[in-house]
Formats: sequence, C-alpha cells, structure tokens
Amino acid sequence: MKVIVFGGSGFLGSHVADALSKSGHEVTIFDIKQSSHLKQNQKMIIGDILDQVAVEAAVAGMDLVYHFAGIADIKEAFEKRREAIQYNILGTLNLLEASRLGKIKRFIFASTVYVCSNSGSIYRTTKRACESLIEDYLKAFDLEYTILRYGSLYGARAGMNNSVYRLIYQTIKEENLIEFSANPDDERKYIHVEDAAIMSVDILDEKYKNQRLILTGKESIKVSDLFAVIKQMVGKEIKIKYRSPDQNFHYNKHYDDQLQLLAGKEIYAGRNLNDQLSMLVEKIQEREIKKIKKLKAIIFDFDGVILESVDIKTKAFAKLFADYPEHIDDIIKLHLDNGGMSRFKKFEIIYRDFFKKPLSESKSRELGGQFSKIVFDEVLRCSFVKGAKQLLDKHLECYDFYIVSGTPEDEIRSIVEKRGLGCYFKKVYGSPASKGNLIGKILKDEALIPDEVVFIGDSINDYKGAKEAGVKFIARKLSPKISTFDGLDNYAIVDDLEQFDHILCEERSAK
Repeated sequence: MKVIVFGGSGFLGSHVADALSKSGHEVTIFDIKQSSHLKQNQKMIIGDILDQVAVEAAVAGMDLVYHFAGIADIKEAFEKRREAIQYNILGTLNLLEASRLGKIKRFIFASTVYVCSNSGSIYRTTKRACESLIEDYLKAFDLEYTILRYGSLYGARAGMNNSVYRLIYQTIKEENLIEFSANPDDERKYIHVEDAAIMSVDILDEKYKNQRLILTGKESIKVSDLFAVIKQMVGKEIKIKYRSPDQNFHYNKHYDDQLQLLAGKEIYAGRNLNDQLSMLVEKIQEREIKKIKKLKAIIFDFDGVILESVDIKTKAFAKLFADYPEHIDDIIKLHLDNGGMSRFKKFEIIYRDFFKKPLSESKSRELGGQFSKIVFDEVLRCSFVKGAKQLLDKHLECYDFYIVSGTPEDEIRSIVEKRGLGCYFKKVYGSPASKGNLIGKILKDEALIPDEVVFIGDSINDYKGAKEAGVKFIARKLSPKISTFDGLDNYAIVDDLEQFDHILCEERSAK
C-alpha cells in the first residue's frame, strides 16, 4: 500500500518508515526537515503540517496516513504552548481533513501513555484533544483509525532529550557525578524503538481497527535500577544526583491507577531490556570515539576556558557601574547569564533595560576603554584554567588551535601575545563578530567540515555559537551549582581542561 508518514524524519517516525518499507509498502515521508535516514526506496516531501494545501496534496493518492508530527517534548510543549496547540491540535486537524478528502483507509496516530496520566501538562492535553478529534472523525466521516500510545522509547537514533540516551551518554562522559532530573523510585516500561516500529506496522491487522493500543515493554523498572545497570555496563564508578522533576510534567508510574481503565489494550515488546541497553551503550561509546578520531581543530573560548578570568570581568562591571548601586545586582546577573557576549552589547542592554536611556556610540567607546583599563593587567596576571597549558603543550602537533572570544579582537590578540600564547594558536578572533559567524569563518577559511571541529566554551552563548556553526560543543562548567547547560543536546561537560586532555589522550591512543 501507499503510505505517508508525517514526522518521518524524527526518532520514532524514521524507524516506522523503515519498518513499513521492509514490509513492502511504498513510503513517503513528510516532514519540516530532511530525513537523515531516508532510504533509496522512500520519497521525501519537505513541508509544514500547518500548510493545509501542501498536506492535502501530499495525502492525495495514499492508502494510509501515519501521524508522528508535532511537538513531542513535554518541556518544549509547555514553554511553547501556542506552537504546541497549533502543531499538535490544528496540525492534526489538517491531517484528518486531508485524510477525509483523500478517502484514506486508516489514520494511525502516535499518542502517548501520558493521556492515561494526570501528568504531562500541555503535551498530554494536546494528545487527549487529538484522540477525541480522531474518534469524532470516525463517527462523522467513517475515517477509521488506530491510536498508538507509546511507552518510554529508547534507541541509537535518539538524542539528549531522550532520558535513556541521556543517562547513558552522561555516564560515559562524566567523571565523578551526573545530575539527572527524575526520582530514583520512578517506574517506567521501556520499549526499544525498533520493536515499537515493527509493532506499529503489525497493528495494520484488521483486528486493531478503531482501537487505542499501548505499545510498551513488559516489565517496569525503577530509574535507580536502570542507572545501576547502565553504570555496570559502562564499567564506571560514578554517582548520580537526582533532581526532583515537576510532577505536573512526568508520571512516576507507567500510568496512574485511577486512569487505568482508559489506557487501552497493552501490546508488549519481546526484546530483553538488558541486552538492548548493552548494545546501545556500545554504539554510543563507538560514536564518541569516532567523533574524536575525526577531530582536526579545537576552538577555545578564552575567559573561563584558557584563563580563570571570569571573576575579573565580573568585578570590572561592578566597578564600571558603581554609580548605579540600585542596578548592580541586575547588571552582574546580566553579565554572568550572557558569558561570551560582547561587552558592548551588554552596555547597550544595560542602558536600554536598566537605565532606560539610549547609549551613544561615543559613550559606548568610552565605557569600553574604561573596561579594558580595569581588566587588562589583571587578565595578564591571572592563572590558567586547570590543565589548559598542559593540553596546549601536549596536543599542539596533533590539532590546529583557534580562539574565538567575546573580547574585542585587538584586545584579545594583545592579551594572547603578552601572555606568550601566540605560538599555540593558528588564528585568534574576537568581537564584534558573533561566535557563530567566527566559527563559520574558520570552517570556510581552513576547509574544515563541522565533524572535524570542537568548540570549548563556558556559556550559553558559546553553545549557541557552536550549534549555529554545526560543530561539536564541550562545556566547561564553572561551578557544580550552575545548571546553564542542563537539557541541552550535542554537548559534553568537563570541570576543567585536564578532563578534556584525558579524553584526547584516550582517543588518540585508540586510533
């Protein structure tokens, strides 16, 4: 049959598209982004489910519609409530209308066990609304359906927003302690995504028409027990600090007992959780080794990464604006929350948001000059980040080193030279250009591809710059109490450059 998979570029959708193709179906993927897992016998349509015309054109001539599109992350759905309503509910309505007009044989909808729970917040509400819409379309238009409520999925294509992947990744990458948002006694029924995909094709059997089904693992396991299994597989003595999640977001059992009657029929996956976790641990470890093996260039932020100079800059802001004591706390917070941002941009925000007056170009230059005088000599005297100098010495012959800093370019180049560090860095860049643009310039000028480069920074702006340029990011966490990088994907965390030096040494010896 001809099948269209909306959201087929995603973690679950891509696996279901593959399972459909293996079963002999003619598969078309419709997604807002290109699938990185597209097979030769699959077609791709780039489009938005809010575009009714595009959706109807894509559905025309199809036999089945699978719907995985929309916002699937609970936190994102809460923070982007309007978009969650638009994509999850109105987007589903568009697909239902297109399916009605196209006389689709069955509409298969990816829901969640959260609909059987009092948790899940806005995400759960949108899924419940969609299920009601789907049932209404059966009554009004005879549009047959199957609703699939998936348990806790895991697999190699997942990212950092997947709890199992994140727990394995952190256990591999961290040295002593990981922080994890969950209660240790929370229970889940985990299902491998490939099992879920196969089951998502098996439900095309006539007996599953117009039913709500739960696709899940057979046995519950506590989060603490899952961590113990992963820790043993990784072979690492590491501790975990649990942070209690908002129970409005996450359930603490497979589903709430009082809503069990609404749950629908459970269909269990057959794979052994321990065997699949072991394979997943190996895949993630191999992937991380390959990343380092490809590495050709390392780009460093400067303050807080090469030198312990963050506090110097913080004190300079306090001194520069000492005549505004009523705003000092806000100014310091702005500075610390926006590490990596040009000081001139911070001046602009301070005047606009706190002083409520425009900042002239001449005044901005004056403040910049005063700031430089305050910090310059202090930065020349301050200590290295632990392991920074040793890393530069040890790996200079193996990788090209660059600096991308938020400090004005002339100033950062002068500091690097006066500290005797010029011999280590192929190029040194600073503001006013953004970090994303500067990293992109290095990629272009040096004929590097993103997989060959890593950027080490200590701020959210550094992370955004790396993400914009598409390079790997390593976060230097200034304090265990700071949660700047929590919930972000595509990064590893180190306490200092000595830890990163150990990673480089281990992976170079494995080549």
